[in-house]
Amino acid sequence: MVYICIIKLCAMDKNKIDKAVARKLKSYGYSAEDLTEEEMKELREECEIELGGGIVLDGVLFNPEIGMRRIRREFERKLKEKQS
Repeated sequence: MVYICIIKLCAMDKNKIDKAVARKLKSYGYSAEDLTEEEMKELREECEIELGGGIVLDGVLFNPEIGMRRIRREFERKLKEKQS
């Protein structure tokens, strides 16, 4: 049974996974630049699992650090605009 799941995940279309990742990011209000390379890799894996019929209980997007990085980046951008 495990082998069937692995084959199913490997055969999944990359474009389909990319679309699922984009939808998930949009639903959380994030963009690809909000995540680190490692977090993006984990998110892709989670989307593969979900598309394969699995359930992810505690995904990478539940990490509050992602939101804090985004807030920090926006704050720094506005601060630079203000100083200019």
